[in-house]
Amino acid sequence: MFLILFIISTLILGFLINKIPDIDSLTDVSILFFSALILIFLIHGFKNYGNLKTIIPYGNYNSFNKLTKVLILVGLFVTLINIFITFKAFGALLSESVNVQSYKNEGEAGDFLIQWVGAVPLFISRLLSPIGYYALGLHFYFLIIRNVKKSFIFFIISLNIPLLGFHGLSRSAAIQFILMYIAFFLYSYSALGKKIRRKMLVYTAVIFTTSFLLLNIISESRFSKYYYIPSSSPIQDPVLYSTLDYGSQWNLNGFEVLKNYSVDKLMYGRSTFPIISFLGNRIGLSFTSLADLRYKNLGDKYDGTFNGVVATLLYDFGYFFTLIFAVIFYKIVAKRGPKKGMVKLHHFVSFGVLIPLPLMFFTNNAYSYIALNLAIIYLIIINFLMKISKN
Repeated sequence: MFLILFIISTLILGFLINKIPDIDSLTDVSILFFSALILIFLIHGFKNYGNLKTIIPYGNYNSFNKLTKVLILVGLFVTLINIFITFKAFGALLSESVNVQSYKNEGEAGDFLIQWVGAVPLFISRLLSPIGYYALGLHFYFLIIRNVKKSFIFFIISLNIPLLGFHGLSRSAAIQFILMYIAFFLYSYSALGKKIRRKMLVYTAVIFTTSFLLLNIISESRFSKYYYIPSSSPIQDPVLYSTLDYGSQWNLNGFEVLKNYSVDKLMYGRSTFPIISFLGNRIGLSFTSLADLRYKNLGDKYDGTFNGVVATLLYDFGYFFTLIFAVIFYKIVAKRGPKKGMVKLHHFVSFGVLIPLPLMFFTNNAYSYIALNLAIIYLIIINFLMKISKN
């Protein structure tokens, strides 16, 4: 229900700023039908995630205890690195020592970050920050079993998700984290005690307030002076318009991008599995950058916009295999949901790498971020180690 209401809210935002597609033909209707079908498959698997009562822990407690100690040590270390890098980035932003648009949109962030903190800390951050996705699941797990101390520690480690995005003054990672936290809270709600629920409402309010302030700083710096606003829009304030446009531009952009699709524009999974080209380039293989592919296939009007997850998947796989991908995703999600109120711990934490895809439907493809690809790999490795350790 949360995902459905969220989708509806972004459609309403589109009406507010007059950014909705014109439906003039049967082709237009079929595009809307396809988009709705894919979104249904992406969200429908979560329908039974609201009846959680008990989480079944890993079979070997000692191995899990050792795992948590390693994750705490590594996680807190990389958190400190990310706090330092974020401090440098926001310091430059507030002092106006960098051009925000060039830093954010023209690829200068990496060069500046290397100058400020060095290549090694930056590499460590990008390699290890994805454990934040696993940590967020453990944060809620330890809340459910009333281990407040460990829950708080893993919450701190989970902050690596937005901190990594703040390196480039990006709003997406912070918004993704807020939405993931809400989704995890709703998933865990029925398993949490009443006192914990009340405290969580306070914690969530603090997270919202802090995140809002940081996001507002970014928005003011990037868009207060200029943001293209059509004269037909009833909202002409650049910061407010940019915020509403952020959540609703997929309505019109996605529709137009879907209309422009042809088989020769296939990107063969590049935006869903960027880890393949990332590793391939480092072992001597040659891959065209995802940014260049998007420019080639989407044109300069839509290569840097939010076109929605459906349009992005279509350009990755084509119509038939996008449908197959959505069905497989539905089956994976449904299989890992609670059964009679119970769910295994490794299925519970896997929620953190599954929910971003439908949750960030209004952007492009959450799996386009290497961090999320790495998080999935780390989760598979951890689950494998936990399975063999109990034998």
